Amino acid sequence: MLEQLIGSKTRVKLLQLFLEYPDKPFYVRELARAAGTQINSIRRELNNLERLGIIAVVDLEAKTPVGEDGEIHEAKTEPEKPLQKLKKQKKYFQANGDFLLFDDLKSVFRKAKFLLEKDFATQLQNTGSYTYLALTGAFMGLSGAPTDILIVGRVNKVLIKKMVARFEKETRHDIKYTIMDKEEFQYRFNIVDKFLFDILDLPKVVVVDKRKII
Repeated sequence: MLEQLIGSKTRVKLLQLFLEYPDKPFYVRELARAAGTQINSIRRELNNLERLGIIAVVDLEAKTPVGEDGEIHEAKTEPEKPLQKLKKQKKYFQANGDFLLFDDLKSVFRKAKFLLEKDFATQLQNTGSYTYLALTGAFMGLSGAPTDILIVGRVNKVLIKKMVARFEKETRHDIKYTIMDKEEFQYRFNIVDKFLFDILDLPKVVVVDKRKII
């Protein structure tokens, strides 16, 4: 959806990175790896975003002289020996929080992410017969959760694996999911299984809940 609105897949990926991590400086190769895009495309879109004022160049590393002995030395007005080389300087880019529409952009991307997750949850429901389906962990901005998706029921595991892989590619986040049948869920629930209750106690979006029929 955002690609159609903004007109460039690479630009959308870059904006997602800058808006999700507004305080993090990125260098070109790092952005290319994260976006899975060629450096030339990254540079072109960085120039566009910088010209619009959405991002700014951040100088984190000064060119530091390196002596013949391999040690880094402070530059002097009249060096005793000619400098042989300079430490290469990386050009860093960071979100410009002072950009007039910065908060509006964040809101647009946040809503787009919500719609993507909603569509993903709807697609998941079509992969089988669910007793319980909940999104937690990464979907709620939680790190270190035991799982991100709890699935209880009879489902197509191969299809779910493909759907999760596609969603990971779209969001650039690793997604952990747990699948149980009704019998395993009921057993874990009855013995107050720590793994299960740690998940149930987390903030979550419950998509399907038919546990009353277990």
